[in-house]
This record gives sequence, C-alpha cells and structure tokens, in this order.
Amino acid sequence: MVVSPLKLTLAFIATALVAAAAGYAGGTRQLRSATATLFNLSFGHAASNAVLDVRTVRAIRAGDFAKATSMLEDHIDMNLMYLGAYEITVPPPWRDTVVYQELAEVRAYRTEVPSTAASAAQADINRALSLRAPAAAQ
Repeated sequence: MVVSPLKLTLAFIATALVAAAAGYAGGTRQLRSATATLFNLSFGHAASNAVLDVRTVRAIRAGDFAKATSMLEDHIDMNLMYLGAYEITVPPPWRDTVVYQELAEVRAYRTEVPSTAASAAQADINRALSLRAPAAAQ
C-alpha cells in the first residue's frame, strides 16, 4: 500500500499537534517528554520533506513541470495548514517574528496564485495567511 505524501504529512502534523498539546498540558515532567518527542518528530518531518523534494526533482528532471508545480503547491498548502495552529499552539512569549515575516511572503504569493486545496483545508490555510505579527514585534 502506498500512502500519498499529503496523507503522510497530514498524519505527521496531527501527531505533532497532539504531542505538543499533551506535553504543554501535562506539566514540567511531561513537557520534557513532549519536547523529546517533538525533537524526534522533527527528524520525521525532515525525512518527509526529503521524500517530497526527491519526488519533485524527479518530476522536473522528467520534464513533468505540471506535476512538480502541483507537488510544490500542495507542499505550500500543507505547511500553511500546520501554521494555521501557530497562535493556538505557541504561547505569546514564545512566538517568533520570523514566522510572521516568512508568512508575509507566502501571503503575497497566495494572493497571486490562490490555493486549490480542498475546501476542508481552506479554513486552516486562511487562518495561517491571516496571521500578523503583534504591533510591538514588527
């Protein structure tokens, strides 16, 4: 059975969010455990990204630019779906202005090239695109 990269990434994102929520709610000891889990999950995320990159490069090398573009667009949307939970998951003192600065570029791109993701994903994507740095942090 072959699992699509989108399903794999969505499963990874869901697992990371559940682990983060459980660690945050569980106190210092459990937070340390969740931190270790999230650290290990980052390796899983890196491996997933590497596979997506390989598949995209293979499509480019084969001259299938439509497929490569579609894969990159899907990857953008998957990242936006994850980032849609940024302000829900990350407490204000831990938020990084770089996230907001990077989202500004993605927001500009998505204004030029709107997402074609399924409507169920659009709420998370739009939430991420609406994130703005607090006035004092800009």
